[in-house]
Amino acid sequence: MKILLIEDDSYKANAICNFLSEGLHIANVVWKESLSSGTFELLDNTGYNLILLDMSMPSYDVSDKDPAGGIPESYAGEDFLAQMTILDIDVPVIVVTQFDKFDEGDDSFSLESLDKRLLEKHSDIYFGAIYFRSTSNEWKTNLKIKIEEVLK
Repeated sequence: MKILLIEDDSYKANAICNFLSEGLHIANVVWKESLSSGTFELLDNTGYNLILLDMSMPSYDVSDKDPAGGIPESYAGEDFLAQMTILDIDVPVIVVTQFDKFDEGDDSFSLESLDKRLLEKHSDIYFGAIYFRSTSNEWKTNLKIKIEEVLK
């Protein structure tokens, strides 16, 4: 299984990669840190069986030139899913997020309501959201269940 992980937080990315490798024996994981690098990776390389996607991330990779990575986007994951739909890319996606509430401007959504919205818009590729907390192993159990759903 080949997985594309799009995640800007290195602690969370390492925790996910370690769980995939040690807990599920999945070692073929490519990690990208922003909306643009994840998009370009998916366009440039085929063969992904699954995408693990953060919801909130920067537009671009952090660099010396741009230490913030562009504009932080609360709904970058939703933008990524929309691009996949427009480009007719049919790879299953599971969102893994540290946030249970998302705010941008006047918009505010709980993870549960965002999950429902994403399922309505992208039901052909979206397999749900996992709430990641470093103080709990519940995310590992939930991620394993979601990956098993994708493999069916």
